[in-house]
Amino acid sequence: TLLAEADVCFDDMIKNDAGDIKSIGNRGNTLMARAKAKLMMANTKFEQGLNGAEDDEQQALEMLIQAGRLYRQILEVDPAQGKAFVNWGRVVCLRAEISQSAEDFEGAYSLFCNAADKFTAGIDVLGNDNAVSEAYRLAGTALVGAYYCASTIGLEGDAFSLLLEAEDYLSEAGENDSLVRYKLDECRELIARAE
Repeated sequence: TLLAEADVCFDDMIKNDAGDIKSIGNRGNTLMARAKAKLMMANTKFEQGLNGAEDDEQQALEMLIQAGRLYRQILEVDPAQGKAFVNWGRVVCLRAEISQSAEDFEGAYSLFCNAADKFTAGIDVLGNDNAVSEAYRLAGTALVGAYYCASTIGLEGDAFSLLLEAEDYLSEAGENDSLVRYKLDECRELIARAE
């Protein structure tokens, strides 16, 4: 596929210049896109009862781990790359969703919290208002995911705190975005039920 070819090209560029953060980031983004495609294939196979879904999911997980390592590599070269924090958080969130769908709620809880930490680290160094809003939305969304997992494994006190923190982040993201409004409404409804 074209994504696999792009992955090879970016890998070659990184081998020629290990400090080329643009190529490192592009390879991470390519791996994330390939992992998303693998997950879509896995979901389709699961739904249709076809073989190979577990293999696709495992390959996606490996790509996500590798992408996360690339984003970390960018931050080792330049810690002010807020986009690398955000993208690292995205791949960690995808890993959390895989764990959650496998009913590994403790693992998913830990990964969602880890992702939220990455997003908030990105907020601290991002300069673009749109990127900051996106990072706030992603952090809030990750914490809502962590809430569901915490509730499932019996961490009710932590779960409620996660909702309050998620509400703060989602409010900071701005309610003009329909994705933010949807998550914020969900969050506030969960808070009202828990109080």
